[in-house]
Formats: sequence, structure tokens, C-alpha cells
Amino acid sequence: RRGTRMHFVFARSDPGYSLLRDDAGSEIGRLTALGALTISFIEDADHTFTPFPSQVRLIELVTAILTGQPPLLS
Repeated sequence: RRGTRMHFVFARSDPGYSLLRDDAGSEIGRLTALGALTISFIEDADHTFTPFPSQVRLIELVTAILTGQPPLLS
């Protein structure tokens, strides 16, 4: 209602997306269609983004989001 946008970032192998999907259900599609929700996945990362290349990708993605650049969604 306040126009807040959300952007979730998950490691591809992390179960977080499944949990979000289970809990949010059809709201994911509705919010995505409204432009209020985007979801990105980072390949070859673990839950805490331990591998250095996944940290670099995470930083690039968060920087793009915070500066208003369209993130590259995968």
C-alpha cells in the first residue's frame, strides 16, 4: 500500500525461494506483475555467498538495485 518495492536475492541452490513460494503463493505473481517484487538468483553461491565470485555478483546486483539500474536477472 505504501509503494514499497522488494527485491529478493537467492543463491540458486538455497531453499529460501521454495520457502518464499510456499508462504507467499500467488502473491509472488501479483506483486511481480505490479512491479513491486523482483527476484534474482546467483549461480554457484551458497546460502551466505561464501565463494568470492558470488560475493562480487551479489555486490554488483545490490549496487544496481540501490542506484536504480535495472539488475540483470537470472
